[in-house]
Amino acid sequence: MSRFVSTAALAALAAACATPAAATISIFSSKADFVAANAPLAEETFDGVTVNRQIGQVPFDVGGFTLRVGANNAIPTTIGRALPGGGPYNFDQTDPYLFANLGRNETLIFTFDTPIFAFGADFDGLNNQFDGGSRTSFFVGTTQVALPIAAEDGLISFFGVQSTEAFTSVTFRGIVPANSSTYESVGIDNVLFGGAPAAVPEPASWAMFIGGFGLIGGALRRRRPVGEALA
Repeated sequence: MSRFVSTAALAALAAACATPAAATISIFSSKADFVAANAPLAEETFDGVTVNRQIGQVPFDVGGFTLRVGANNAIPTTIGRALPGGGPYNFDQTDPYLFANLGRNETLIFTFDTPIFAFGADFDGLNNQFDGGSRTSFFVGTTQVALPIAAEDGLISFFGVQSTEAFTSVTFRGIVPANSSTYESVGIDNVLFGGAPAAVPEPASWAMFIGGFGLIGGALRRRRPVGEALA
């Protein structure tokens, strides 16, 4: 009876080990920390893209990924240069960057050529508090990740994510109020992507392995010697 119980427990343990753990997503506000945690990374600066290139529903290939917008997008998303004086965006006027306008439920989608574990970029005006709260939602694959609320002045800041599971897309979706006539206008440049999975098991995996060894040891201790069984 003891041997049967131990075998069943070991089978349950094996099934639990075979079940993939949910992805854990870490958020970075420091570019230096992001690069250190995820190198090697590829970078897209948009320098080789024709200025004033509009991004539509047909995917546009910029190298390691494609860009496209959703069917509901009303105002164009373009790759261009900052306006004279930097306003309202603060990137260098000689440096092309991605400029997105997202109304309610309008989307900008990055689709990567190969699965990646990390994505980050320099942002200007992302999720600013013009309406007093969040204006953009962000998805890693299908998993929503909370964006920090930026200052209204839209100073350039870095935002990045690292996932324990590979993903092939990230999506920005406008969530401005339904009765608002405004858009989330954001500049994106110096996109970093790639990374590699962690090389060590997660703590939960270690716990299952240790538990398995304990079950095996307990099963062996409960086995009665053959001589005792025959006495």
